[in-house]
Amino acid sequence: MIAQPQMKETAYAPEGPQPLVREIAPGAAYPVHALGPLRPAVEAVQGVTQAPVAIPAQSALAVASLAVQGFADVETLGGTRPTSLYALTIARSGERKSACDAPLMTALRAHEREQAKAQREEMESWRNAHALWKGARDKILAEAKSGKGEKRTAAQADLEALGPEPEAPPSADRTVTEPTFEGLTKLFAHGQPSLGLFSDEGGQFLGGGTP
Repeated sequence: MIAQPQMKETAYAPEGPQPLVREIAPGAAYPVHALGPLRPAVEAVQGVTQAPVAIPAQSALAVASLAVQGFADVETLGGTRPTSLYALTIARSGERKSACDAPLMTALRAHEREQAKAQREEMESWRNAHALWKGARDKILAEAKSGKGEKRTAAQADLEALGPEPEAPPSADRTVTEPTFEGLTKLFAHGQPSLGLFSDEGGQFLGGGTP
């Protein structure tokens, strides 16, 4: 027969109310040294805004990602991937999120203005070229409609020689703020091959109708 060990009774100690949300331990210091050539710009913006250094660092990385994503990919263990970056800054109101974005996006905004001016000039040239193309095409079709046989064959050859409809110059926009899914799709179809989505109100954007 085996003797069973005696179990000690533990006195019940009632606990008081417990918080619903636990305290979050302070995070590690932001690895500013890993920013490479972006570090001086980040530290300059942080010095002006007095925001936590992680905020201007994330702004700088997002702008840098947009600047290079149309020109280079990155090799990962899973193969070649675009240099796109998904960044979400969570900070209290007044912690200078927008103030950090603005100076780091100055060159990008200037580039957009320059490209928009050039695009307006290209649009004027395109309208003229398109009007000439349409006039020539309409004339060929009118002559083909009133003729038969050889005229139709000649019209087919004339249309092929005329070539395809001139394409309008792409949109100069490189950034969007609060697009709809349909609008974003159209912008990719008729605009630049890479875009940056920068929104000051991420909560509203993610909680809205755009996936």
